Formats: sequence, C-alpha cells, structure tokens
Amino acid sequence: MFHFVDDNTDFLEFVEVFTPLNGYTCLTFDSPLKYLEYSGSADYRKPVALFTDIRMPQLNGYEMLARLHERHPGIRMAVISGYADEPGEKHYCLYLPKPVRPEMLLKALNLFMRCEKEGPADLQFGCHGVDDDSFKMNCRNCPAIIGKREDN
Repeated sequence: MFHFVDDNTDFLEFVEVFTPLNGYTCLTFDSPLKYLEYSGSADYRKPVALFTDIRMPQLNGYEMLARLHERHPGIRMAVISGYADEPGEKHYCLYLPKPVRPEMLLKALNLFMRCEKEGPADLQFGCHGVDDDSFKMNCRNCPAIIGKREDN
C-alpha cells in the first residue's frame, strides 16, 4: 500500500488508476491536514512509502513530513514537486520532479517495494540504489535508513 498526498486532484486521479495497473494499491489524500488526521486514527496503516507534494495550501509537504516523522518514524517518504529541491535536513528518501513521468513513478514504486521486502542493500546508499538520474536519492535523511543505522 502506498499513500499519496497532493492538492492536484488530476494527479491523484492518475495515481488511483496507474498504481493498481502496476500491481500496487494506494490511498490518496488531497490535503496534508487530512493525511495527518488519518495518520493519527485507529484506521491508519503504515504504507510501504508516502509520496507528497511540497507546495500545498494550509500546510506544506515538509511540515507534514516532519510531523508525521514524529508520529511514525521510519516511514519511507518521497517528495514530488515542480520546484527545485531545497537543501537541509528533510525526512524523505526520494525527490521526484514534476511533471512525474509514469516510468519514473513506477521505478520509485518498485524501488520502495524492493526496499520493503529486502531491506536496505547498503546503509550508506540506501535501498538498492537507482541506476539513472530520473530522481535523486536523499539516503542520508531517509528515515528507513536512519532506523537501520540506529539498530546496528
């Protein structure tokens, strides 16, 4: 199960069709506040990974990720944005630029699923690496990697 948070309903509708066509399930949320509410409910189920936009009304994606990281440390998170990545301590594993190409999204889904099943291949480089520059990894701050480092 993957979770997606984006205020762009066209993107969410695409994800709701694309994800199952590729063998995965997903939940979508059009607001970071709705997702945070869900993440605090008894119905919450930890996703394989959470994908979120950054620039959204009410609360930006980085703020949502920080709050979520406090509640549920160790969740793999990906940022999807049309704006340049901002440097700094962020709680995400992948950065995907918008517009997201379907093949790039599928690579990210597959990468996270492989990481879920096999665990990190290397604590320095993260979950089995990516062999192209479609998106960049942020393994230094990936909660799933940090958790593994602390276990050792």
